[in-house]
Order: sequence, then C-alpha cells, then structure tokens
Amino acid sequence: MGFQSGARAFGKANLKSSRVNWGMPDYRDSILRHEKEVNRLHGAIHETVKHREKSPSLLEKWIRAADEYRSHRSSIDDWLEHIRTSDISNWADAREFIFQYLEIDPVYNNSGYAKEMMVQKIKKCDLSEKENRFSDPSYWDA
Repeated sequence: MGFQSGARAFGKANLKSSRVNWGMPDYRDSILRHEKEVNRLHGAIHETVKHREKSPSLLEKWIRAADEYRSHRSSIDDWLEHIRTSDISNWADAREFIFQYLEIDPVYNNSGYAKEMMVQKIKKCDLSEKENRFSDPSYWDA
C-alpha cells in the first residue's frame, strides 16, 4: 500500500471530532487554531499579490502580508520541528500529538509534508494496543 496520511488513509477526509486522548494533553484546539491562522495568513498573501503593482501602498500591503506569513510561529510549528528531529518511539506526548493531528487532518499550506513526516515516524514505532486501533479502518467510520 502506498503512502496515505491521517484520516484520509482510512477513508475519512476531514474528521474534526476526536476519540483520541487517554488522559494525555489535548492538542486539538491548538491544531485547529494553527490551521485557521496559517490559512488566514496564506490567503492574505494571495489576496494582496493581485493588487501589488497598482500602487506603492498596495505593494507595501503585500510585503507586510508576506512578512507576517513568514514570521508566523506557533506551538504546532515547535511540535512539528521537535518530532521531525527526534526519536518518538518512547515519547508518549509526541505520539499523542501525532495521532490527534492526523485525526483532525488539518489542511493548510505545507500540512501534507507534516503529515507525511509524522506517518513515517509512527511507522517506525511499535504501537501500543490503544495506538494500534488507529490502523483499523473501522475506527475511522463514525
């Protein structure tokens, strides 16, 4: 089977509710806020680029939108960087974050790369019984 990420791998394209969390931290709100903010910032670039050549003030508005997008950083970016550079096999919080992220399946610029990286990390782990249930397609049928 080729690479598929998150809920899409199990036939659920945009699952926003959660059945994850076994007394672990809940990252869902942060993930959803990150998705919304990145989409807002990315949309501002696309909107302002259309008009940037019409006047110096519109060019400046586009430059500000691009700068704001490039400088945006959230706790989700920190999580993704730590996960990318770390061994997660014994890191319960990271694994919980990954399963919540994949279940929510956020869609924003570059989120597909993040999902692919996390799936590749999880594939290298020995999953617990609780985590293993995510590989069962019936879990994703709500």
